[in-house]
Amino acid sequence: LNEESFRHVAAVWGGWVERTEDGNYRPVLHTKNTGLKGTWSDLNGDGKTQPEEWQVTDQPAYPIQGSGPQQGWGAYFDENFNLYMHDWSDNEIGGVWQIPVSEWKNGVPVYRWEEAKHVGGPRGHGLQHGASGARTAFAYQGMVFGFNGGYNAAGLPGVGHGHDWEFAQITRYDPATGKPVWHASERAPGFAAPGQMYCPTGPTGVIGDYLFWNDENSLVHAWDIQHGLYVDTLLEDVSRNPQPSPYTVWVELFNSRVFRHPKDGKVYLMAASDAIHIYEVLGTEQPLVRFSGEFELTEAGLAAARQRVAAQTVQAQRETTIPRAPGKVQIDGDLEEFAQAPSLELLFTEQESATARLLYDHENLYLAVDVRDPSPWLNAGDTPSTLFKTGDEVSLWVGPSAGKRPPGLGDVRILLAPMQGQNVAVAFRPKVAQGARPVSFRSPSGELWLDKVEVLANVTLALQKTPTGYRLEAAIPRSEIGLGPNTTQFGLDLSVNFSDAAGQRNTARIHWGRGGAALVYDLPTEARLEPERWGVGRLK
Repeated sequence: LNEESFRHVAAVWGGWVERTEDGNYRPVLHTKNTGLKGTWSDLNGDGKTQPEEWQVTDQPAYPIQGSGPQQGWGAYFDENFNLYMHDWSDNEIGGVWQIPVSEWKNGVPVYRWEEAKHVGGPRGHGLQHGASGARTAFAYQGMVFGFNGGYNAAGLPGVGHGHDWEFAQITRYDPATGKPVWHASERAPGFAAPGQMYCPTGPTGVIGDYLFWNDENSLVHAWDIQHGLYVDTLLEDVSRNPQPSPYTVWVELFNSRVFRHPKDGKVYLMAASDAIHIYEVLGTEQPLVRFSGEFELTEAGLAAARQRVAAQTVQAQRETTIPRAPGKVQIDGDLEEFAQAPSLELLFTEQESATARLLYDHENLYLAVDVRDPSPWLNAGDTPSTLFKTGDEVSLWVGPSAGKRPPGLGDVRILLAPMQGQNVAVAFRPKVAQGARPVSFRSPSGELWLDKVEVLANVTLALQKTPTGYRLEAAIPRSEIGLGPNTTQFGLDLSVNFSDAAGQRNTARIHWGRGGAALVYDLPTEARLEPERWGVGRLK
């Protein structure tokens, strides 16, 4: 740590390393078991790797047959630079592993996998990746903490990556028995309220009695480390689309660290997303004021709670009727022909919302969208496959059916956006029967492949700017979206992306079928078609 900056001094690889021809080493994925575990320390301060700076062993304390601790979510350095890694494996290895600082050389920590220690309590006690296990975890002064997600078998409402999980809880475990001591937080079914989280990712750190934890949606929450009571939230909730400020950390916040500076004694937060953001954290010197009380648990109270949970799990599928066009539809940005069609409302804020309408005839499905947008129809992107990350766009999502199933043949997303001075239509197809040209959407959190992404020349598109935004009108051939002559019902969703004022990135996305605002994430997450969350369109 320097006065107002830092530099990278060491790296511990959770997977494997292999020797290169020049005698150096390079990391490889955990799936390529080379039998060698390695760490690197920048002993000469040049920021590069030299063979003599590596510590490599074929006899690590971590079992050589294991898949390797998770090196992204859940990895944590304490203030003494000891490293804690959570093992995602479903076998007995499991739990939290510590790789301590073996020695210091030239002011740089050196790590050795031979000295790794299992500190997550008895193996097989639940600190594992699985239905009831922890997705990320770490140990601190004899305490073990984990993000307890669980698979969302109950179908509870939620947003972000967390919508796949039943819980968004931080759990403190007894390291001797592996049993939970307390659970903190709950999943956010919509915008996060105090005490709720979108998706806990990894620990941020501990200052005194305050436990800090990442929320993937660019937030850091503080909890009482002794009892798991909610204290406060740092930074701004980007799902509410704030105006960019020093307190908005864009993209997903997978890692952050809170620490006391060894020189000035102040508490700082480093938050990593599209850049490294450094904040001073105030208030940790305030002692926590705890309270106590009693409550009575009754059968009547349990029954009422079960009824509330049951009501939350009922997910009403959205439906709309699509009338036949009364005559020829002129694609000119004037939406008069759609006046009698049912309106589909996509609501986000007073300034950012949209009303969509649909018509059809034997050739086309017609789309009309009236969008309220303070920075209308701006998109700096120059790559068709990623236009949904670089600014404004409107998407139509169509498939043979809506429901819980993997995306397949016939599913398609038609994206309409400005690109390099032209309006374009891009088709995203997860599966095609022939002519596949697979496209990868990749980020640190994962990878998604679609069979084909192509610009469509046969979609007619027109746009008119308005005082409050823009009006878009499009004719999409039924053949491009799988609507045959006998089709009467199909899976349907509509979405609108909003850009920042400069038109450089997407800051919010709203859906009709998926029920309102969706968070903006990474490439693979936003490229998924998710037919289980669509509504239904019926041709009248």
